Amino acid sequence: MKTNTVTLALLGCLALTMPLWAGEGAQDARKHMVRGVAAIEMAKTPGELQEAADEFRRATELDPSMPSAWYNLGSVQVKLGEYGAAIASYQRYLKLSPNADDVQKIQDEIIKLEFLQERVAKTTARQGTWVATDGTPYTLKSDGNHIILETDQHAITDNEAEGSVPLVGKMWISEKEQVKYDLQTSGTKLTGTWKHSAFTAYVCMIPEENGEVSGEIRDSEKTIIVRHTRMKYMAKNGGSLFGDDYCEEVKPVEKKNIETVLRGPLPSGGIMAILSGINWYWPGGFSAVELGWTGHLGVSDVNPSSPAFAAGLRAKDKILSINGVEVKTLSTAQEAILLLRGEVGSEVVLDVIHEDQETPVSMRFKRVNVWNYAPGKPWIN
Repeated sequence: MKTNTVTLALLGCLALTMPLWAGEGAQDARKHMVRGVAAIEMAKTPGELQEAADEFRRATELDPSMPSAWYNLGSVQVKLGEYGAAIASYQRYLKLSPNADDVQKIQDEIIKLEFLQERVAKTTARQGTWVATDGTPYTLKSDGNHIILETDQHAITDNEAEGSVPLVGKMWISEKEQVKYDLQTSGTKLTGTWKHSAFTAYVCMIPEENGEVSGEIRDSEKTIIVRHTRMKYMAKNGGSLFGDDYCEEVKPVEKKNIETVLRGPLPSGGIMAILSGINWYWPGGFSAVELGWTGHLGVSDVNPSSPAFAAGLRAKDKILSINGVEVKTLSTAQEAILLLRGEVGSEVVLDVIHEDQETPVSMRFKRVNVWNYAPGKPWIN
């Protein structure tokens, strides 16, 4: 381990240069330096490596003027991924040893650590809730170059599967599927795999599917684009008036090119409501369900303790405009959600029509913190 060699070398210098009159602080600091070296030699896990950092840190507290203690503390902090702390330790070392032979090397190391800090900050900033063009929420988790995008709220479209039932014909597939993207970043490029869960089209089971995916991530635009192919299926359900329904046939039709555009992470402020109209709209009566975004946005439920509820927002309300932008003019559900979300404490103005009413009412209230979406949780905005 490189750090061991450097540490032992510095300890050797320390032993030669420490004056006989050195106080208890310096002597105790040296003791903790030796203990730190022992901890490094035995370390097999980050937790054990943390013990070495604690020993070197104690040495700096006992003798803040000891350059080797700061150097070794910085070296261990780098291995623990504590880049900001490592930079501070190295800077203290340089201040105490301005004429050391390794000044340029340490200065270069600080530049590298600053770059790593920026990468970590960028990775952290990506985490949270993202929303696709069709309004599907995804939770994004990242670790270095590794990104996981996951949802259990993806509504099935005619581009992915269709089904039919006797006497009725084409049917609406109401079940939502789970989708997961497992991605690696290389600059702005994305590569990896994807999969969707099996789901039912009435009584027929559509099989799960997986494959390769490519795309790009545009941090400045807060946009992720993923592309892959997906098999479209036709499900034919059978049955009779007096018998049980059954699945007649599930047939693969053709491979479809899929492009999903996501925006995020969403601001944490919202109206604390569950929305309707994101993936489908039912005009009522004997009308058929209209799939996809149709420019109609409603409220399925609203938190009774929220400012929105206090302002008058209720379940079954229809949202006509958001901050002066008419909902019917929006081309995607994603646009509607982005308008609803904002910083916690910021104001939003909604024009709505209550159930069984004809006259719109306007309400103004402040956004409150809404928790990030995650599979297994309701999609709250």
